[in-house]
Amino acid sequence: MLSPIVTSDQNPEGGLRNVGESLNSVHPTLPLVTVRSGACASIATKNDVLSAELLWAMKICVSHYSHKSSESSDLLFKKMFPDSAIASSFKCGEMKSSYLINHGAAPHFKSLLSQKIKCEPQEFVLLFDESMNSKTQTKQMDFHVRIWEGAEVRTRYYHSEFMGHATAEDMMSVFEIATSDLNLSNLIQLSMDGPNVNWKFYDLFQNRLQRDNNKSMLNTGSCGLHIVHGAFKHGVEASGWNIDEFLRSVHWLLKDTPARREDYRKSVGNDHIMPLRFCKTRWIENVPVVERVIEMLPQLRKYVNAVQENKVPDPQTKTFGVVKETCGDRLIEAKLAFYRYVGKKIQPFLTLYQCDAPMLPFLANDLFALLKSLMASVIKVDVLTNATTSVQLCEIEVSNTANQLHYKKVDVGFSADRILQKLMKERKISELSEKVFRESAKAFIVTILSRLLDKSPLKYSLVRNLACLDARRMANKQEDCNEKMKRILHTLVQANRLPEDDCDVIRYQYGRYLGEVVAAEGSRFSDFKPTESRIDTLLYQTMACNTDFAKLWNVVLQLLLLSHGQATVERGFSINRQMEVENRKEYSYVAHRMVYDHIGNIGGILLVI
Repeated sequence: MLSPIVTSDQNPEGGLRNVGESLNSVHPTLPLVTVRSGACASIATKNDVLSAELLWAMKICVSHYSHKSSESSDLLFKKMFPDSAIASSFKCGEMKSSYLINHGAAPHFKSLLSQKIKCEPQEFVLLFDESMNSKTQTKQMDFHVRIWEGAEVRTRYYHSEFMGHATAEDMMSVFEIATSDLNLSNLIQLSMDGPNVNWKFYDLFQNRLQRDNNKSMLNTGSCGLHIVHGAFKHGVEASGWNIDEFLRSVHWLLKDTPARREDYRKSVGNDHIMPLRFCKTRWIENVPVVERVIEMLPQLRKYVNAVQENKVPDPQTKTFGVVKETCGDRLIEAKLAFYRYVGKKIQPFLTLYQCDAPMLPFLANDLFALLKSLMASVIKVDVLTNATTSVQLCEIEVSNTANQLHYKKVDVGFSADRILQKLMKERKISELSEKVFRESAKAFIVTILSRLLDKSPLKYSLVRNLACLDARRMANKQEDCNEKMKRILHTLVQANRLPEDDCDVIRYQYGRYLGEVVAAEGSRFSDFKPTESRIDTLLYQTMACNTDFAKLWNVVLQLLLLSHGQATVERGFSINRQMEVENRKEYSYVAHRMVYDHIGNIGGILLVI
């Protein structure tokens, strides 16, 4: 006897029965049999078979198989499970699997997400960015929505639009289409990276929101992760060392060239090392690439010598010319060591903020620490000592030579300094060469600092004041937290996101929360670690269910929704590339992303049932 596959009526996430009902609403002629809970059947019902077919279609989607790969799957399952009534009736080829995803699962999961957005709390955040879809040859603009789900803030894929031109006006048009089902008066933030066209679009929508709804969005700047990566890139370029070209050349010299790789192995021996790929858009992630090249340098020099001695053929390529020239640079080890030194200063920050959890309460302090660490290498001690706050730090003119250290005192890192001393001792470089190196290293860091300070989220008062929701600060600096909360309330009132009459009550409730809850919880707040715990979960558990803090919680839940960056959207680009196949329609890309996101959000395909 076979038990039918049934979704519990108490499961609001929407199981296979509900997906089947969505299919019936789209295509009424599709048969669907409702199975009573606990019923048994001697043969498979149509509902059993449809459930199996839906599971298989969703498996195709989340594993990025093509629908073509589902051809003859019914014959395979009959062969694998000859005694199964479900397998004997199973039919899910190319067209049917596509239909089940595009017109069944995806619309149903989209409706579930839309219902969540419209439920209390109604405020939400939208994130957007576009990337090239190589198959459709259009720009695919992805929209993600940031909402509360239970005790956590989550970022969910919502929709994609495809476009050719991407002016601010074009973006406004596709934005209106993508968000037509949403109440935009509840949109409290647009999260994006920082091109000028995005800011123009931001201003267009902000003006429309103020005109139509008499509300403003909360502004925390553009994505901090993009800003840091971009600043590092400009720092590398300011040094004039052409490290990026060298790293790319090392990779491509030995990429997809079996004969050249054999020559390389012949030249360096059996313990040869191969390079890692250089990424031109994620500069800090190239630290492992640099470490690998540092390890490879002796072997690269052996290979260059073998070519010059005619022991192996000359590649006669631009990449080999770059490698040959750079290997002759006596300071290349020091340059790579300095690149690694600066990269490792920044890498922990970027790693920490590659998450979906609310991180804005920690952003100001972490950026302050990062900027001060970089400034310590090139800025005079007395200038840094006087900068005790984020505002004061941002006011330092790092490009002013009067604030900079003498080139001999520039901190280039232990490894680079050791290499310089060794070269000087062996008289392989002159004092002038050392001076030029240290001046270039100073220009490297000063350029990074200039870029960071120019576009830093620290320039926004809301970012600085959100530190009042940092659990550690709430435990140790309560007076400062009260002042920061007061400033946040001013910002919310100005944006018409909060009635002014509620502010005194909220300040009172926040003071009580610090004095009663935070004091009682003690180490849970003072020892809080963003790398191990979530601030939204902590505040939900200690504040949301207490009616004494009701108005305070209405403010806090809005603040915790605010996005600190575009990490989720960027990860979505990788998913898009995995889904790209020839002849797939645009609506099918959207459907596949919706199904993929929903299944990932609930914890896996087996939990759909």
